[in-house]
Amino acid sequence: MAPYWAKVCLLIMCFGLTLSSYAGVANAALPPPFRHRIVPKPIPRQKPSVPSIAEGAALFAESCLSCHGPRGNGEGFWILPTGTSAPRLDNLATEDWPAQKIAQVIAKGDGMMPAWGETMTPGQIQSLTLYVESLNQRTVPVPKTETPKLKPQTVLVRMSH
Repeated sequence: MAPYWAKVCLLIMCFGLTLSSYAGVANAALPPPFRHRIVPKPIPRQKPSVPSIAEGAALFAESCLSCHGPRGNGEGFWILPTGTSAPRLDNLATEDWPAQKIAQVIAKGDGMMPAWGETMTPGQIQSLTLYVESLNQRTVPVPKTETPKLKPQTVLVRMSH
């Protein structure tokens, strides 16, 4: 009887090997599983802004007013850690500040002044430069900005070495 069971086991093993070989071929014939393909939408290019004093005034009110004051006179409601207020921007004409220097300070920062070059576009920096220049000229109308009614505050800066 032993040879009979040996034949049956051999037959079952051959049948199993045959099935497993067909399973491998069958899986190879199937296409790979469907994968979603995400195609990013192209980001529409923004129209380059035409530098304007009005845009500069809006940018000034949003980004500069808190330190330099509503008219650029250094009467903002933040006081620098040195205990002084931010520099006046309405007297740059008397200090020989050309537009290129103003734009450079806006873009790269200077001292306690943060750099806005990574945040603002070149057109926005030009608009802000035009507005700051308009603070120094009496002939150019300067748009009025709303000044929030806040008390002066002290900015604490932690510096690590």
